[in-house]
Amino acid sequence: VEVKDVPGFYVNRALSPMMAELGPLFADGVTPAALDEAILDLGMPVGPCALLDEVGADVALHVQSTMIADQTMGDRMLGADPAMLQTIVDKGWLGRKTGKGFFVYKGKKKQPHADALAFVETRLKRRDAKLSPTEIQDRFISRFVNEAAVCLQEGIVRS
Repeated sequence: VEVKDVPGFYVNRALSPMMAELGPLFADGVTPAALDEAILDLGMPVGPCALLDEVGADVALHVQSTMIADQTMGDRMLGADPAMLQTIVDKGWLGRKTGKGFFVYKGKKKQPHADALAFVETRLKRRDAKLSPTEIQDRFISRFVNEAAVCLQEGIVRS
């Protein structure tokens, strides 16, 4: 795949707006486990919270900051919450590499991280919008689809 030299190239450019929807979904009462389950049910190989844990919150914060600073992204990074990621980094919840992030890792097994869930529930949640799995899927994946279309329009990828 030939990709134009732009911040984030293609993968992070398409992924970042989608991951920016984490904060708004948490604000609307979606838990990390419910979000991951909905996205897995959509057919994605990994949920967004588990993906963030695999990449590392510190790396995700750097990527998010880079994409927010990219003026060509316009308002497509709205909803991104660097303060949320910074708090997660400050707490040492970097993901699998530290043994805990949105989940706690023991070998290949993972379970929800009670402290991370409490953080989402008490610091990020603003209301319980009672979103269905389909609504969660639509909000999350539409960000990716829209950015992929922009990448085609802007010639970042050709096909």
